[in-house]
Amino acid sequence: MVRKKTLLILFALLILALPLLVLPAYAGGWAEVEITSMPDKLYAGRPFTIEFMVLQHGNKPVHDLAWGDSGRTPVEPVISLGSSSAGGKLTFKARPAKQPGLFTAEITLPGEGEWLLSIDPKPLGGIGEFDALTVLPESSAPAAAPAIQAQSLPPMLNNTTAIITFAAGIFLAILLLAYRTYQGKQAA
Repeated sequence: MVRKKTLLILFALLILALPLLVLPAYAGGWAEVEITSMPDKLYAGRPFTIEFMVLQHGNKPVHDLAWGDSGRTPVEPVISLGSSSAGGKLTFKARPAKQPGLFTAEITLPGEGEWLLSIDPKPLGGIGEFDALTVLPESSAPAAAPAIQAQSLPPMLNNTTAIITFAAGIFLAILLLAYRTYQGKQAA
């Protein structure tokens, strides 16, 4: 009797665990992450942009997952960077770009040294782990190029101002012509 009860409990647990086995399929399965753009040199305290592609099942660029009639779930990659020498672990959320599957993130690493990079393409499985990033001291960074300030045109060259000035000139010419015509009729 005890053996039947034990088998019944094991069978019930197996039935209850089956949905856990298919959850990854409902979550969209797995994905690969490929870095498409990142600067050659990274400097502590200086922001840089990383660009990467999320490929569902290793071949289909994906921004979101369709859930049949129930809607869509966005892919929200999380970038993790860890360094024992610079201290701690940092995480950044990536933003989707216009191209399907392409994501970008602006990152600033606080210290120099080796940083381990991984990207988790949530809710898909398959964390992308990459070679360590070497971050150079901020003091070795090239000087930032001076920002170029856009110069505005003088107000008289502004299109709206020019149109208003032209219209006012035409109005004044018509007004002057009408006044002279009126004056001519008065003298006669």
